[in-house]
Amino acid sequence: MKSIPFNLLAFAAILCGYTLAAGEAKSYDHDVRKWTVIVPPPVADRNVFNEFFLAANWSHDEWAVVAVDGEVKAFLKDEQPQEAGETPKFDTTVKLADTSAPAFRTLKVRDGWIAAYNQGEFGAAIYWFSPDGKRRKHLSDDQVNAFMVEGDRILAAEGLEHLVTHGSMIELVEKDGQWSVKPFIPLMESAEAITRVAKGDYLVVTTSQLLRVSLDKEVRVLIPDGDWGGLYPNSVAVDKHGDVYIGMRQFVIRCKLGTRVEPFERLVPDRSWLNTKTQ
Repeated sequence: MKSIPFNLLAFAAILCGYTLAAGEAKSYDHDVRKWTVIVPPPVADRNVFNEFFLAANWSHDEWAVVAVDGEVKAFLKDEQPQEAGETPKFDTTVKLADTSAPAFRTLKVRDGWIAAYNQGEFGAAIYWFSPDGKRRKHLSDDQVNAFMVEGDRILAAEGLEHLVTHGSMIELVEKDGQWSVKPFIPLMESAEAITRVAKGDYLVVTTSQLLRVSLDKEVRVLIPDGDWGGLYPNSVAVDKHGDVYIGMRQFVIRCKLGTRVEPFERLVPDRSWLNTKTQ
């Protein structure tokens, strides 16, 4: 899949820095290769160890990672550059289980649009819309977190971590003018983010794992038990150096791209960004 260009003006504006909610300007380097590695307390010191991750959960900083010209950049999630691309001209709002909402993700297809809705525990759905939005069809109630297009195939990472955990990779299929959602790979946890490594080769981040998945449905576990279960991973990217980065609350995770279990590091811009408060 070809990379989607960013709006260069917006990107340049973001690089100038951010204003925090409290009004204090705080800048940082977007190049995660220059960030500081944070080593957590030893597990043996259980109280300090638990407090370290509780403080991370309470952090107000949520990082998103994106690949830009072979390098990975990190942004505060609310300020990350938006992907350029066509969006529907019509109102995509639909009624979900406990609320109404516009589409969370949209994808243009040959005969219209695929729209994904994800309001967490309040409802989710996938719809097909005609090009003008006047006709629509409910396809499923899957909780799509990200799409991945490979040629004429459309995959999606889906799932929810709330009371009962579920997650999987699904595929959207069009046959004889009718769209449907098919299971692709079942997962033990919610699939939160996906990126392409090469043709038919993907990285999938779940609630606490990093997986390498192929179109042949081969699954390799690169990180079997990450400690980010309460840090809400939201994005994953690979740089030209063969490093994988995962964006989440408080940290960016880094590991080597491989085919077996890999050690990983936790990064912050510098130690001043490390939250120590637990409320």
